[in-house]
Amino acid sequence: MNDIFDKVTAKYALLGGLIMSTSDDDADDEEFGVVRIFIKDHWNREWGDVGLAIDQVTDVKHQLFGEPELKDVHLKRFAETLADAFDAQQADLFLGFLYEVMKADGIEDPDEFEIYTLFKNALNQT
Repeated sequence: MNDIFDKVTAKYALLGGLIMSTSDDDADDEEFGVVRIFIKDHWNREWGDVGLAIDQVTDVKHQLFGEPELKDVHLKRFAETLADAFDAQQADLFLGFLYEVMKADGIEDPDEFEIYTLFKNALNQT
């Protein structure tokens, strides 16, 4: 565990990882494994059970992205939320994490790349 994220920004990072890992409508074990490792590495036990946090954020993801026709709207709003919440170090770490998730299954998925690019642009990372 390290001190880069607080509880809120850690949950935002988790949500971003879950979005990326299921962007192709397939919850890939390799991609979700990257998400699990990341959140365990950045979760402070004082914030509560990490498993419960994963369950809660998964529920939020389903609520936000359960309606495919609103997916783009919710992605853009979430990207704006990340831009407001993350400092430069958090943004850099988050984008590295998303890149690892994106590459974990060995498949170059255009939807994943599009989401990565949206977040990268929102976070003003080059």
